[in-house]
Amino acid sequence: MKRIRKILIVILIAAFLMNGFAESMITVNAGSVYNPSNTIIFTEKVGDIIGTPGETTHVKLPVRATADYIQDPRISVDITDMQFNVENIKLSAEGYTEENPPIGISNFSTTYIEFDLKVKETAKISNKKMKVQVEYVGFNRETNVQETFINDLPSVNFVILNEKEPAQLTIDSVSLNNATLGNTTELAFTIKNEGEISSLNTMFRVEGYEAAGLIPEYSKLKQEAGTEGRLPAGETYRVKLPVTVSGSATPGTKTLSIFTDYKDIDGAVYTTETKIYVNVTENSLTPAIEIESTKYAGELKAGSEFVLITTIRNEGVTDAESIEVSVEGLGINSFIPNYSTDTISGGTLEHNAKRDVRIPLIVPKEATSGLKEITVKINYMDDTKVVYTKTSKLYLEVMATDDAVASKPKLIISNFTTDVEELRAGNTFNFIFDIYNTHTSLNAKNIKVTVSQADNIFAVTNGSNTFYIDQIAAGQKQENSIELKVKADATTKAYPIEIKIEYEYDGAEANPATGEIGETVTETINLQAVENARPVVENVYVGNWDVPVVNQPTALTFEFYNMGKSTLNNVYATVQGDYLLSTGSMYFIGNVEAGYSEYAELEVIPSLEGLAKGTLVITFEDSNGDEINITKEFEATVQGEFIPDGGEMPGEYFPVEEPVKEPIIPTWLFVLLQIVILVVGIPATRKIILKLHKRKLRKIEDANLGD
Repeated sequence: MKRIRKILIVILIAAFLMNGFAESMITVNAGSVYNPSNTIIFTEKVGDIIGTPGETTHVKLPVRATADYIQDPRISVDITDMQFNVENIKLSAEGYTEENPPIGISNFSTTYIEFDLKVKETAKISNKKMKVQVEYVGFNRETNVQETFINDLPSVNFVILNEKEPAQLTIDSVSLNNATLGNTTELAFTIKNEGEISSLNTMFRVEGYEAAGLIPEYSKLKQEAGTEGRLPAGETYRVKLPVTVSGSATPGTKTLSIFTDYKDIDGAVYTTETKIYVNVTENSLTPAIEIESTKYAGELKAGSEFVLITTIRNEGVTDAESIEVSVEGLGINSFIPNYSTDTISGGTLEHNAKRDVRIPLIVPKEATSGLKEITVKINYMDDTKVVYTKTSKLYLEVMATDDAVASKPKLIISNFTTDVEELRAGNTFNFIFDIYNTHTSLNAKNIKVTVSQADNIFAVTNGSNTFYIDQIAAGQKQENSIELKVKADATTKAYPIEIKIEYEYDGAEANPATGEIGETVTETINLQAVENARPVVENVYVGNWDVPVVNQPTALTFEFYNMGKSTLNNVYATVQGDYLLSTGSMYFIGNVEAGYSEYAELEVIPSLEGLAKGTLVITFEDSNGDEINITKEFEATVQGEFIPDGGEMPGEYFPVEEPVKEPIIPTWLFVLLQIVILVVGIPATRKIILKLHKRKLRKIEDANLGD
């Protein structure tokens, strides 16, 4: 009976087990069934998610479903108005691997939702709620209809505590070496991103070439900077552009503008402009044509012919070849050429030689009376065929037409000179010029001469700038002299000086328009002024607070004053004598404006013990581009190098022998302890490993039953 009872119990248990297994199979085959009230919660406290601009933050959220196991969820992170992008969304849980991750969110243990937040470089300081959603599909337990369920995770703050500085593009290390007239050289500069954010689609261009007298020898005027337009924070890009200095350029400091255009990761557009200054110098071995004077013979009346005589001089050191003279500004309202070629050949002009170039012109019948502006243009070449250009503006007066007016004398400036070779700013000189009466029979009388300069560069030293001459006979000339002073702040260049001559003659009638009797003629000539540079070097000291030591770096300080009236360009210092510059061959100061001073501190190395003497050489360029040197002697007492007694130098290393340490326990006892630890530890370690492995298998089994 007991045996039969045991058999019945076994059969009953088997039936119950089979019934439960069948129900489980039905549930699986029917699909996932969900309670509509199912939610997702955090299984532990989740703090703020901290993001750093330009970096990736990994997020790991511990979650659990409150009712049913959620199978095959679709997880999304809302990036609307957020400053990040989301990557690598996945699930993880204890007991699973990257290759075999969980397929859902457990309702009895912790599942982790993991993803990466790639924070934008341009992210600003903020604190916003991050929205994470879980979406899944299954049968609603209440309606028994398949539905889509959406659960929002509890809110989490995404916080950015710091911002990065935007991209800032700067221009540095500008060079234009050997920028002499007619030379082809290289404009180089460095573009650097001083910010903390990369600049994208970075482009640059250079403007101002024409005004500077430079010609770009490259066709793509707007170019890319960086790698495919990207210039990361802190990186530089070196630019090298071929340019040619025009032969017609004027020497001196020129200004160019470098524009950079770029975007950030958000597409915002930025533009910067940086002005750079380069120096153009005149090649000392080239010709230099200057227009010494201009004059003409004949009357400038409608329908008349005359010859414009331009006196040119080669002030360079080599021959000026293939000289071609032309006149610009001609037309029916001023003058027309009385020659058939485009230009008038001037041949070759040797160093310091001069020549008159005759330009035949006609006053058109349609010309109106008054001053007419024309430009005399001279092109010439050096022996390497580099072309140079010199221009000069002239103002000629056309007289009113009257067939009833009798013949009249014509006064012109036939020659002029100065009693000094150099017209330096602040100095005086005598301006000597001849007035020539070109008429063959009529005398000019009651002559009034006025000498003036529009900018007052040349001013009369005493009395008036006007003087009188009783008479200049026909065919005769009158030499005149007037003392002038060059303005103190004049810069080096040619300035126009105007000579106005008013005169009468026998038979002259009153002008019907003005009622005045007589004639007026005005001539303009150019005089070359030279600026007066007044650099001063004072307070030259060697050493700081201690005595200079031979062969050791020390400070050399001085003050540089520009007491002149013009800017001194590209000022730099060198040292000669018993001292050497430790920072290179020179110390660059830059441009020093008039009335300003610069304090300079150089690092020098005395090479002589005792009284060491040196020479400070200051070099600068005047406004004409010529280099000028001034020197200042200095001396200082230099101390010898310190050597301790015994000849040993300070800082030498003397090794110290360490005492030999005694062992704590005998060697035989140490070996015995190691053997005991090995014999006892191996079985214990194996037992622990087996227990951990069994515990892991149980967890995997429990998780599978839960699924």
